[in-house]
Amino acid sequence: MKELNIVVVGIGGVGSALVPKLCRYCQHIKPQVPVSLVLIDGDLYEQNNANRQSFHRFGNKAEVTVEALAPQFDRIQLSAIAEFLKPDNIDFIIAEGSIVFLCVDNNTSRKMVDDFTHKFKNIVVICGGNDMTDGNVQIYIRRKGKDITASLADIHPEIASPQGKAPYQMNCEELAMASSPQLFFANDLVSALMCLVFYQIIEVKDFLDKPRFGELYFDMLLGRVESVVRNPVVKVAQVDRKKCKGKSKPAKKGR
Repeated sequence: MKELNIVVVGIGGVGSALVPKLCRYCQHIKPQVPVSLVLIDGDLYEQNNANRQSFHRFGNKAEVTVEALAPQFDRIQLSAIAEFLKPDNIDFIIAEGSIVFLCVDNNTSRKMVDDFTHKFKNIVVICGGNDMTDGNVQIYIRRKGKDITASLADIHPEIASPQGKAPYQMNCEELAMASSPQLFFANDLVSALMCLVFYQIIEVKDFLDKPRFGELYFDMLLGRVESVVRNPVVKVAQVDRKKCKGKSKPAKKGR
């Protein structure tokens, strides 16, 4: 790759665990290539986040995280967007050739990104989430105008027809009520599995053209990580989508 343009959407439990790992890896990647890393989140670090998220002061999550990491990783062009992702700004944030880490906790935002990224010739979306002790990471790869893996919505009906609002559609009271109980260990495991995918993109020569898997599931109580192939769905009129896409488990919530 001549350059890496990375976007992390959502700097909550998963995103805040993911970004330092990405920075440390990209700081020392060889051969050296330009790396830009854009963080976007309209939410704030507050005292009630301290049980799952590391921060040195209160304030906007994207801005505070960049402030903490930029002095440590001078090879990376780190920038923060202190907004929620929404239709009005997605055009300016996700571009051709981006690698998008989607760390949001709602299916409406996932559907927005899934719909938007279909227009690109080359794009990678790595979507991760969790409940209390289990979770999943799904990969959407598009190369030379063709889907290499199934999209998020092709596999998960709860993303194809999302319920509820995205954060940009909520008022302050709704945002405060929207988060569900999370476990730091599960957030961290999701972030590690997202890094596993990123490592293969960078280091495994043919991974983007011939990925060995399209989704990872984990269950902490069973001590298990399961990989699943997610071939692109052939969209033929009057064909039952369920027969095309195969068995799936619900996408997980956590950020």
